[in-house]
Amino acid sequence: GDSGATGEPGPQGLKGHPGLKGPTGFTGAPGTPGSDGKPGPQGPAGNAGSQGSRGSQGPMGNPGNDGPPGSPGNDGPSGDSGDSGVTGNAGVAGPPGPPGPPGKGCPNCGGHYPVSGGKYKRSVDFEGEPKAVEMVENFFHELSQLKNQLSTHHCPTGSIEFPGRDCADLKLCNPAIKTGSYFIDPDEGSPHNAIQAKCDFNTETPKTCVEPSNFESNSHLSFLRLLHHNVEQNFTESCKSSDSLQKMHSLETSEPLSLDDKHLSVTMLSPCKGTSGDVTIQMKTSHTELLPAMPTVHSTTGQSSHLCFA
Repeated sequence: GDSGATGEPGPQGLKGHPGLKGPTGFTGAPGTPGSDGKPGPQGPAGNAGSQGSRGSQGPMGNPGNDGPPGSPGNDGPSGDSGDSGVTGNAGVAGPPGPPGPPGKGCPNCGGHYPVSGGKYKRSVDFEGEPKAVEMVENFFHELSQLKNQLSTHHCPTGSIEFPGRDCADLKLCNPAIKTGSYFIDPDEGSPHNAIQAKCDFNTETPKTCVEPSNFESNSHLSFLRLLHHNVEQNFTESCKSSDSLQKMHSLETSEPLSLDDKHLSVTMLSPCKGTSGDVTIQMKTSHTELLPAMPTVHSTTGQSSHLCFA
């Protein structure tokens, strides 16, 4: 017969068993970057690195303040007897002595007696030969000239003909002498090898300043060292080339000269301000054999001042 009508839906059936796992899907597109996370804790200190290479030497610093005087040291042992000093200059001639007693008369011979001006006059008529009169007059004339020469020798003028031993020698004989250039002959040899020096009389002790290249011989330098207690020398260099002043050597022996030598005082008179301008240092010592000196590294801009003894 014909199919019957559709019946009412039956009740919901029981939950089925889970199906089998499906295959892995395709990789999705990258997501947007997330926000920065908080910083992590500080890690442990790393191992010490190897020592770096030594840097280049910096420019010379400004001089420090003078330190306090040290405590007196113990007395050292007695030194050996030194060599005999050089013979000093002859002193200035003293005033004339009092007149002597009158001489005995000579009735048969004419006489001469001195008058002012160093000239001589006959006291009575001379009855002898005219040549005898002329001889006596020539004798006293030459005696007067010799006296003038000896007076000039004892008091040097600083000229090429009459140089002094040093500037102090010129000041001793010429108290009113002015600062300037004069000739000196420290070894008192021939005046022909006298050298020119600048004399500074504005200081308590006169300074004798000589250009190192002016020394005619080591004898002049040696005697100046014997005659003085101190010596100083200035050096000026452009600030760009100031490193050349770090190393010095003796101009006489070519031996290196340490600026840290305890017997050498080094003062910066005009320090550098940047790389422009010039720097000037002054080297001073009571060990006069240490100077003159020159920078070991040659520079076309450096200048050395006179060597000044005092």
